[in-house]
Amino acid sequence: MTHPFSHLVMALIFSLPLGYLNQSLAAENTLPFSKTTYGRAERVALPQGLILAARMDTGAETSSLHAINIQKFSKDGKEWVSFETQDPKTKKIYNFSLPVVGVTNIKSRAQEHNVNSKTIERYVVSMPICLEKQMHTVDVNLANRSHFTYPLLIGRKTMYAFHAVIDPTLIYTQTPSCEKI
Repeated sequence: MTHPFSHLVMALIFSLPLGYLNQSLAAENTLPFSKTTYGRAERVALPQGLILAARMDTGAETSSLHAINIQKFSKDGKEWVSFETQDPKTKKIYNFSLPVVGVTNIKSRAQEHNVNSKTIERYVVSMPICLEKQMHTVDVNLANRSHFTYPLLIGRKTMYAFHAVIDPTLIYTQTPSCEKI
């Protein structure tokens, strides 16, 4: 037979170390940086003065930019791509030429259910982006995102670079204001 207070005693024993650990970590503030809270969608500045609405997607590992007319070419013995992207509001076309930093294989939705489906190869480029007052050069894969609401998807790797925390109840919490991009 167990003592009537045995469950209470066990709960106290197990809760004390965790509480002490949480308090000591909070008191030390061991993180070398602070986190910034962003909404589920934010405005992001890209080179050439292009500002796009971006979906902050914690479910995606990598970032993806709407790109059309993607053409691979060689420059100084290295692979490059030229591509166009469009500002959905003004309909202005922006042309970019950047070195290829990789090729990624993306699973299609069909592949999640069908073993015989092929992966989609996408070129990856590094480009500077500005979110609020921070600018980082990040890898983005190029894809035709014309059927999506947002021309730019910000994935977890980019969120890590910006020390971002996402609050899905918020939208457009800031305006990009980097001095130079």
